Amino acid sequence: MRDGFLAKSKELFGAKFKDQVQFPGIPFILPSLQAEDFFGRSQEEFDKWFQLFDVYVNESPADGGLILASKIDFEADLISLLERMRSDGFLYPDGQ
Repeated sequence: MRDGFLAKSKELFGAKFKDQVQFPGIPFILPSLQAEDFFGRSQEEFDKWFQLFDVYVNESPADGGLILASKIDFEADLISLLERMRSDGFLYPDGQ
């Protein structure tokens, strides 16, 4: 609560709400992103998003799954984790 996250989130993502009467009472503001939000965006916008968080994870019903985005390259770690889960017998439905 004291590390600046709350204020930084409002600074980065709250510009359009700043003049609204409820703005001071909103503790933080985070975007709810979908896959389409990651296409056609400028590097500056990505940099803005990732000033606040290193990894973004959110359920995206519009995409039928999860959004996982990161400024940290952890692809090899994720592949290793998924391979381990498969070898340990974790099974997931294929959507059919």
